[in-house]
Amino acid sequence: MYGFIRLTIGSHFGFLVGCSEALQNILCVATTVSPIGAMITEMAQRPASYEPIYWILFYISFLCICTANGKTFWIFNRIMASVFLILVLVYIFGSIPYLNYEKFAYRDHEFTKNGEYYLDGFGMLQMLPNVAWYYMGVECLPLAGAVLTDVSD
Repeated sequence: MYGFIRLTIGSHFGFLVGCSEALQNILCVATTVSPIGAMITEMAQRPASYEPIYWILFYISFLCICTANGKTFWIFNRIMASVFLILVLVYIFGSIPYLNYEKFAYRDHEFTKNGEYYLDGFGMLQMLPNVAWYYMGVECLPLAGAVLTDVSD
């Protein structure tokens, strides 16, 4: 994003966007580590004063994994993806007994036929929030910027 903004608007704004992206990455890690520290503290039944220790251990361990050679990083990612996929599947299949469209489904006149709720592929796509499309567009900007050769003309 920094390069795209730098080429289109100017180096000053590119610098500001670069600083904002760095701050975003720092805050993203901080907001990820904080709840993980709270969960580990709760599971270990320790006082809240232990949370910073868990933050540091979590951050250092993932920093080591990310800076390790590529093979170690991708093996770790495959293992984590498998674990999380299993957890999601357990959650989905475990909640099937509690599935109740009549009680919990979103009802709007656009998604009902003769007073009955329907959910087909097109209806599901209509229900997706526009924010997802905005996010996809913003994430495509660096790709668009990569094909620019000279924008000064």
